[in-house]
Amino acid sequence: MRIGTYETVLPFQTAASGNARWCVAKKNNKKYFLKQFLAPVQPVQTTETPTKQVLLRRRKCAAFENRKLRLYDELRQLPAELIVHVEDFFVHDGHYYAASEYLGSSYQTFETYRTAQLQAKLMLLLSFAQCLQAVHGRGVVHADLKPEHIVVEHQRDTLRVRLIDFDSGFLETLPPDVKSGMDADPVYLSPETYLLISGKNVKLDRKLDTFAFGLLAYQLLAGDLPGFDRAKYSYPYAAVLDGSKLAFSKNLDDGLQALIRKMLRNKPALRPADNTVCAILSAMVE
Repeated sequence: MRIGTYETVLPFQTAASGNARWCVAKKNNKKYFLKQFLAPVQPVQTTETPTKQVLLRRRKCAAFENRKLRLYDELRQLPAELIVHVEDFFVHDGHYYAASEYLGSSYQTFETYRTAQLQAKLMLLLSFAQCLQAVHGRGVVHADLKPEHIVVEHQRDTLRVRLIDFDSGFLETLPPDVKSGMDADPVYLSPETYLLISGKNVKLDRKLDTFAFGLLAYQLLAGDLPGFDRAKYSYPYAAVLDGSKLAFSKNLDDGLQALIRKMLRNKPALRPADNTVCAILSAMVE
């Protein structure tokens, strides 16, 4: 199937996402990861005078385009060793598409390193922290951090992290509101993101990534999420929102426990800054 200048190689998959589907496609003999956004869809004009519904859908499309283009422009300022860039953003038959580097079907992620030695895990966490600091330095929030969005590669005889899939991401200067909503994995959702999804007037910023980082760090080090009353709460954010203390393994280093607990605080302002996280992890690696 031809989509613009791309020819699909593998059929579309949804991968448990309700807002997009993706496939592998080729252009000029190079493979790409091609994502189709299911919404918004550009309206078809059937009369000379646009209806109110058509005008509303046009405005939604224009806002969507503006957000995506500004987000991708900022991310383009970052080196490819840190993130997987969107190389093309276009419209075909009313649908929006984003094409990015195809990494293959078996790339390594944080999940791969659950059984690695502590030093290797600390190196990964430091690389992750530095990567996230660079992203936040461009004013970008990833907003959907989870193991499959953290690619691990061997670069210059060391393990390095690259982030992929910024399609829930946003600029801190253009945060999502109640109307625009959010699409993120509930396992790593921050308390404030849940409040926004629930209709509360909350301003989101980079600290929601810090909360997800805390959960991912603990999961990598301990092999599972922190403990909480699963009969009462479905996810960590719910326990934190309710004031319940997450249970940590006694085998976890005291310094790491202290850092991760700070990252998992209910109030975003009380979570540590990126440079603090980097400094603490750097000292542990050395």
